[in-house]
Amino acid sequence: MTQENKDDVLPLGQQPEGNLNSFNKISNAFNVLMGTITSLKSTIKSLKQENEELKKTLGLTEETLILTNDMEINDGHQ
Repeated sequence: MTQENKDDVLPLGQQPEGNLNSFNKISNAFNVLMGTITSLKSTIKSLKQENEELKKTLGLTEETLILTNDMEINDGHQ
């Protein structure tokens, strides 16, 4: 853009009211962002559900396992 063209473009706050191009760009970007967030929420929800089903299927628990001396395997291997 040449210096002459830069002088013809007013800053956003000084542009005529009829020039809503910047507002439309921001609005479109916001709508795309919100659509992406909604899609991500749905994906996270389904992944959490799948994770719970896998935990149940595999018998995984959130409990801490504490081994005591009587639970050790003493078959001669070290």
